Parts: sequence; structure tokens; C-alpha cells
Amino acid sequence: MNKLKKWSWMFDLVLFAALLWFSPLKAYAQVDFLKGFGTLKGVIDQVQQMPTRQGNGIPDIGRAGDLSGMHAAGNWVNNAAAYCDAIKASPLVKEYVPVLGKAVKTRVTSFDADVRDAIDLRFDNSDEQLRMWVDAAPNPPGEPTKGNLSNFGRRVVAWASQCAAENNENDLFLFFLSDLRNPDAIAELRAKAKDAISSYGKVTNTTRLDVNGLPIAVSTRSKESLKFDLGYESGSFNVKDPLWVTMAAFALPNGTTAMESASRGRISGLSSRIDEAVVANEKKVIQVTAEQKQREKTDAQRVAEQAKVQASQDAAKNSPNGLLYQAYQAFQIVQTCSDVRKGYAAIYVSDAELSDAKDKMRKIEKTLKPKLVSELTDQIWNRASVDNADYFRGVKTATYTNGKSYCDLFKRDMTGVSQKVLGEYSH
Repeated sequence: MNKLKKWSWMFDLVLFAALLWFSPLKAYAQVDFLKGFGTLKGVIDQVQQMPTRQGNGIPDIGRAGDLSGMHAAGNWVNNAAAYCDAIKASPLVKEYVPVLGKAVKTRVTSFDADVRDAIDLRFDNSDEQLRMWVDAAPNPPGEPTKGNLSNFGRRVVAWASQCAAENNENDLFLFFLSDLRNPDAIAELRAKAKDAISSYGKVTNTTRLDVNGLPIAVSTRSKESLKFDLGYESGSFNVKDPLWVTMAAFALPNGTTAMESASRGRISGLSSRIDEAVVANEKKVIQVTAEQKQREKTDAQRVAEQAKVQASQDAAKNSPNGLLYQAYQAFQIVQTCSDVRKGYAAIYVSDAELSDAKDKMRKIEKTLKPKLVSELTDQIWNRASVDNADYFRGVKTATYTNGKSYCDLFKRDMTGVSQKVLGEYSH
């Protein structure tokens, strides 16, 4: 009986190992079955610890590059119609497109860099696992490379442009664009895509294809008609760009499986992140608006205070004391201008002009003296003399041309004060 139990246990172990070897798990297993397992329970424990995606057996990605097991044999997409159908049928795309629509509607990508970065990853992740998977995928049958300027690359970009154009009126169109920050720019691209479709029509199963599987209309017209952000118009594209990587994955065997594994959990959480970012931005806008209103209030108070000060200064300037001060200041300089050029052929002020200035000064003083407040005429005269010190020096040391300009200026000032006080308009 003991021997029978022993052989039964060994038979169970061999049977279990055989089942594992021929099951789909074998392609993804990271377990070395030849060592480290002393019992059947040890094998079962190790297998149970292998994380798998619930429901479809797709393994989780533990580190960059762990998608390599998904390069199993599969069908290549070989025409534009099938490519677009694969995108439209993708559960990931169906989940992702409403998120893009919400992002554009709320304009979240224009104010939240974290959300924009998450959206820009498309179906890759921050470890670039999908990109590495695409890089490591076998080359298309009969083609030496999948890289930049390859026939495969041109097909993918042309197919993506075609699919985008055909869906220019719905949110799937957003899936093909790299920049979702400017709704106006998106609207312009939609219009361009609509014009392109009207030029060469949609791709169907009966559409004539060229040798690369491209719709003939696309291969001849898309450079002029479809210039999306994938870079087809320049004849090249960035093979490390998550947008290009995602577009390429749709054309590769098992691409959908790889994308599901690389982007697991990201898309479902992105919608709520957009909502949170919008709410946070609304609070920020409210705060900024409040701060702006406070600044405007402060600015208005400052302007009002400045206006008040200016009004006070204007009132003082136009008061009897202020007008007499201005008259004394102008008269003192006119008198100095006359004195410094006495005996010269070229003078600043003629005798007639000086006499006229003295006459005006007497009349102004006589008119304003009874109306002065808190100051005597001598005090105002002395205050004007102190403030004129720099002007006196300027007149005495200036060249003739500059000195004449000074003097003419104060002669006009004298006339202006006289007109204001006496109502005279002397010539």
C-alpha cells in the first residue's frame, strides 16, 4: 500500500508537469521547473503566485520586456479596412475614446500636465513595455524591418490617417491625434479629414489596393490631404512615440493582447483623474479669480489714492499761494536771463520783455496777496528762490542755445500764470 501511494504521488507530479508544459501558461511562465520544487505542493504554490489577468489568462507584466512571450504566431493586418475595423472593435479603444472626448471637452490637457502625459502614453506604459514589444516583434513577411521609413511604417501611418479621416465626425478621430490641447486646431483637422474623404472616398473590401496593401487613393493623395501628427507628411515618424507604437501594435499579430497587458488599469483610472483635475482646476480658477479681483481692488485703490494726491497737488498749484509761487519762480528766472547776457549782442531777454514781466508780476502780486493762506509774499518768494537754484546755475553755465531755450520756457510760464490770474492775453 505504501509503495502504491509513493508511485501515485509521482504519477500526479509527472501528470501535472506535463499539463503545464503543453498549456498556454508555458509560453509565459517565468518558473524554472527543474529546480527549487521538492514537492507537488511547491510547484502548485509557485504557479499560483504567477499573476494572471482575471478572465482571459493574459499574464501581468512584472518588468520591462516581459511581453516577449506574446510574439506567438498570429495574423498580420494586411489592409486599411481591416486595420480600421480592428481599432474600432478593440475594447480598449471603446474604453479610451470617451476618455479622450472628455479630455477635449473639459480642455483638461491644456492645464493638467499629468493627465496630458497619461493620455499621451496611449496603450503603452511609463516603462515603455509596449514599445519594446513592438521593437522585438518579428518583421512583416518579406520585409527587412519595421522601423523608420519602412514599408510597414508607411502602411501603418497611411492606414491610421485613412481610419482617422473616415471617422472625422466622431470622437474616434481623437485617438489618432497627438495634441488634444487646442479644440480649434482639432476642428481644423476634422475639416481637413472630411475634405480628404470627399476627395478619394472611404476604404471598403472592394477598394483597389497597391502592392503594399495601401488604398491607391491614400498612397497617391494622403500626403496632400491627410497631414496628421503621425508624421506621414514628412515621410518619417518617431518610432518611440507612444502614439506610433500603439498604431503599430494594431497591425501586428497579438497586438491587442500586448496592448491590454501594457495598459492594464490605466485607462479605467484616467477618467476619474480627468474629473479630479477639472475640479482642482476649477478651485484654482476660483482662487486665481479671487486673487485677481483682490489685485484689481488694490490697483483701483492705488489709482484712487494717486488721483486724490494729484487732485490735492492741482488744488495747491491753482490756489493763490500756488499761483503766486509759479509767478515768482518764472519771474526770477526771466530776471536772471536778462542779467547774465547784459552787454552781449545776443541776449536771452530784451529790456521790453523784462519790463513787461515786471508789470505782470506787480499785478499778479497785487491780485493774489489778499487771498494768501498761511504764508506771506516774502516767504513764497524765498521758497521759489530755493527751488530755482538749479535753474539759475543752468542758465549761467549753459551754451547760448540751451540758455535761450530755458529762458523762453519761463517767459511762456510767466505769460501763462498772468493769463490765469489776470485774464490777460498778452502778445
